[in-house]
Amino acid sequence: MNPVWEETAFLLLSDDEVKAGENLAVMLWDSDKRTSDDLIGRVQVPVVELMLKPNQVHDRHDDLMGFEDAGMPL
Repeated sequence: MNPVWEETAFLLLSDDEVKAGENLAVMLWDSDKRTSDDLIGRVQVPVVELMLKPNQVHDRHDDLMGFEDAGMPL
């Protein structure tokens, strides 16, 4: 339950998205061949946090939230 990713991503954001307090939602799903995939957990990252140091790599450590804890619809 403690996945680690060493990924790099680039996000194109407008000023309106930053001002609106938008969140980036990252969801982790399992992969099943015979049944439907299941949500393992998700993380919400406030966009404004990512913009504190633009054009720099951010090292983050977030706990996965369950479906009920995430406070947002699928």
